[in-house]
Amino acid sequence: MIVIICLANIDVRTMEMLDVVGVDDVWIESLLLTNPQVAEKGLCVIFDIANYPWNMIKWFTPDRIKLSLKKMQSLPFKDYRFHFVNNATVIHAVIKIIWPFLPEHFKQMIKFHFDNRTSLFEHIDPKVLPLEYGGTNNLNYNELWSKLYDRNEEISSSFKLYRTVSI
Repeated sequence: MIVIICLANIDVRTMEMLDVVGVDDVWIESLLLTNPQVAEKGLCVIFDIANYPWNMIKWFTPDRIKLSLKKMQSLPFKDYRFHFVNNATVIHAVIKIIWPFLPEHFKQMIKFHFDNRTSLFEHIDPKVLPLEYGGTNNLNYNELWSKLYDRNEEISSSFKLYRTVSI
């Protein structure tokens, strides 16, 4: 399973990090319920860092990094891969902040391709990537949005429940 996250779409002024994490949790729960085989196959996350917002850097504290690593270890995916594509000046600062806190086995899961599509294609077949990432998969975004909207009530209910749970 490949997931693409465009970091520029996150408005740090109006969203809290815990809300973004909550949306991820609801999405992962839904994914595992509807496609349990995904856990066995693994998860590949592509982070599109173009136009990465400077003010998002406040989310990357040592405690939050450690918590994120623990959360990843608790999820049932057999394997993880993280690919960073496109370029943003601030991401180099974020990498310098985060990298020392990552265990070696997590560092092995991360690949930085930036604007080098050839490097990305060494790890991900272009047939499965959408056109905007140099792939040949002409995704029908209207169909994907429709499927998402069809599950709006379920997703909204899960997110409301997530927000009421206190740690």
